[in-house]
This record gives sequence, structure tokens and C-alpha cells, in this order.
Amino acid sequence: MHADRPSLVATSDLPEARAHLADELLLQAADRWIGTPWTMAVIRDGLRPDAQRPGQAGRGISCSWFVVRVLQDAGIPLRRPRAFAGAIAVDIQHSLLDRDDRLYRRRGLSGPQLEAKLLELGDGWYVLGLSRHVGLVQVRGDRAEFIHASYLGDQTVAREPVATSAAIADSNYFVVSPLLTDRVVEAWRRQRPLDFRPLRRRSR
Repeated sequence: MHADRPSLVATSDLPEARAHLADELLLQAADRWIGTPWTMAVIRDGLRPDAQRPGQAGRGISCSWFVVRVLQDAGIPLRRPRAFAGAIAVDIQHSLLDRDDRLYRRRGLSGPQLEAKLLELGDGWYVLGLSRHVGLVQVRGDRAEFIHASYLGDQTVAREPVATSAAIADSNYFVVSPLLTDRVVEAWRRQRPLDFRPLRRRSR
């Protein structure tokens, strides 16, 4: 599934484009991967971690590659997708942010506490980085759901409540960022690939 060119031309208003991405394209792109086997960023149990489509023989999906594939399946172009997929969560997040956007960092929250923080941010899509994991969050009304390639439990792509997610319970560090920033929506509207922009670290 990819966004078609006519819809890019017809959807000229930024809020309308954001709503279209959120309500249709991202929702479809994320949910179509549910049930796909998780695998690490190396070949594991005979599965490569870079499936191009759900159900592809011999391939599973890593947590970061899942985020990349959802973006691409929704029609959001990335200039170096494998650089995104090989990065830690905060570098993926930084690459999607506008200059005025910021990362929300929290430590030591329980699932219900994190859910409450996400609900305060309001309806929308977010990228959630954990201690050693990354996925997407959709907030709708009083529900916050984590969609990710889970390394726990059934080890497949799953959609589950933030409050009861085992992966969230397994983490003591959380980084939240908006997904549909102006930068991302404009990249989709104009089909201009997003550059990979890792966060600059201070030298010691």
C-alpha cells in the first residue's frame, strides 16, 4: 500500500494532509504488519530482519525496520531507509522533528503512568523509544496503543494498550516524539525524501 500521486495533489492543506495521513494511510500501514514475526537486526532463526511486505518468506521484521516500513508504506519517502533502520530510537525521532519540536524524555514510569502522559499530549501518532526498543503509539480519545515489533511474548508485530505492554514494563527509559510533524507531512505532500539526521552528541 502506498499513497497515490493524485491524493498528494488534491490534499493541499497541511491540516487536511495530516488528518489524511493519520486516519487512513498510517492506520492501514501499521495494522497490515500485525502478526509478522519479530527478529533482531541480524539473521535469527533463518529470518532476515528486513521484510518488504507482510508474510514475505524467510523474512521477519526488527523493531526499527517496522517503523521504517510503516512510514514508507504510508507514502512518506526516506532518503536512506537503512540508515533509519540501523539507528537507535532517538536518532530516528530526531530525523522526523521540526526545529521547534522537542523530545519528551521520562524515566521510571509504569505503563499506566506513561499512558497518562501520552493521553495528555492528545490524539495523534507518536514515536516511542524505550531502553532498547522503538515503536509507534496511536492516541485516540482515552486510548493509547503501542504498535511495535515485539521481542517479548509471541514475538510478532502487535497492537496493545500502552498501560499493559510487556515491552513498556521492561523499560525504565522513555522518549516520546510526534510523528506527523510539519516536516514529515510536507515530505509526504511533495514527495521529497526525508534525510537521516542523527542527534548530535556532545563530545566528552
